[in-house]
Formats: sequence, structure tokens, C-alpha cells
Amino acid sequence: MAEMNLFVPLWQDSGLSNEIYLGSQALKRLIDNRVEFRTIAIPATGSLSIEHDVYGYSAVFEQLRQVESALQDAKPTSVFTLGGGCGVEVPIVGYLNQRYDDLEVFWFDAHGDINSPESSPSKYFHGMPLRFLTEKPTGNRISDLVGRAVPHQRILLIGTRDLDDPERIYIKANAIEVLPPEECGIAALAVRKIQRNGIDQHAYVHIDLDCIDPKEFRNVKCPAKDGLSIERIGDLIATIRKTMKVVGISVLENTETDTKELKKLQPILDLALSA
Repeated sequence: MAEMNLFVPLWQDSGLSNEIYLGSQALKRLIDNRVEFRTIAIPATGSLSIEHDVYGYSAVFEQLRQVESALQDAKPTSVFTLGGGCGVEVPIVGYLNQRYDDLEVFWFDAHGDINSPESSPSKYFHGMPLRFLTEKPTGNRISDLVGRAVPHQRILLIGTRDLDDPERIYIKANAIEVLPPEECGIAALAVRKIQRNGIDQHAYVHIDLDCIDPKEFRNVKCPAKDGLSIERIGDLIATIRKTMKVVGISVLENTETDTKELKKLQPILDLALSA
């Protein structure tokens, strides 16, 4: 299979309520006439408890295992994902990183998503996927879904502005590059590291919609003030697409259900669905 479109309305990784499940369903309806999805069935309700320092660990692991199984079965060359919580990136980026030796990860997100289970204040897995992708914590079955670890130097955090102290320490210690919103004014900045290494590398683009400034679009799981405009995000993604071979892209963490409001996201969705 050349391309796979995944719909994963995972909510158990991001809190005790399912508004992210409802938001992902609403966003899917907006583009259903353009995309044929393979859906990972997610229960809409359920109680969650903490195991291995992660809320809903068993449910999250089982759902991510289903994603990994779907990828291994189809063996796509590229993946578009609509969700759902950011935890879904573990098997998806893990799969693509295994397939492409030069994969660069562009992480559009207000947050670092790079806590360990032990360091996480919330214990919600959507704040941990990058840590699993870079470090593969031992003694945790979710790490088995990663394949090989993503090198720290192949990650660029974009629009990131709300970090926990353990994340700041980890990012600094491992020299992970960060472009906060105030440094994203020129689209070329988003690929400055990549351009030093030449063009045509493979890229994964993670879009947590909380990278958007809440004054423009606020109904996301974890809004954070002073974010990027939708127009600027579009410019950055377009620049990455022109410079790199994008083999994966995700749109995640929406809680909005009103169609009129969701149409504000059309520029981002159009770029995400571009061949």
C-alpha cells in the first residue's frame, strides 16, 4: 500500500473525559468526502486507572498495538492520521522511522510531549510520546511499539511554549532544537536545521492543534496562550513540503464540534491532505 489514512479517535491518553473523541469525530465528518479512512475502533467511554505511572495504560497500549498491527499489515509508504490524542504517534512515527533512515520529525505543539511516566505531573500519555520515541523506556510494553529510537537531533519542536520543568531539563540535556512562536516569523526557519543537511530528506509532521493561538482557535485539549496563527502554521508546513519528502502527517487533539468553527482549520487540513 502506498498511502494509509488512519482515523484513531484515541482519548484515553489525554484525560478522564472524552471530548477529544467527540472532537475527532467532528473533524472527520468535515473531510469524509475527501478521505477514505481505516478506522481503529476506540470505545467512547470507560473508566481509567493508573498503571506504570500512566492513566489508562492498558487501554492505551491495546489501542496503540492495534495501530501498529494495521501499519505492519498494510506496510504503507506514507501515513495521514486524524485523531485523537498525541499518544498515537508512538507506533506511527516508530514505523516510519524504521522504514526511512533519514526521517526528520517536525513537532508542531504547544507542549513538549517529552515527559517520562515518572516525571509527568499529569500521568496522561499524550504528554509522553516523544520520550518513548527517543528513549524507549525500559520495562514498558509501549516501548515495544517504537522499533528503533528517533535521534534527538532529528526532532524540531515548533510553536512550543508550555513546558514542564523536567521537559526543559531533558530538552536542554539532549540539545533538542526548539522554535518558539516568536521565532517562527520566517517560514524558512522551520527547516533551517534540515537545509544544512541538504534537501529531499523524509519528514514527519505532527500537528497538535494547540500550537494555534487560542485567540484564533481555542477548542483543543490543552490550549496555551500566545501561539501561532493558522496562516503562519500553513506557511511553515508548506515550506517543509517544498523542502522535504513528507511521508507522514497528523492532525490531533481537537475538541471543537461546531462545523463553522472547524472550517477555520481548512488551510491546515488542505496542506495535510496534499499529495
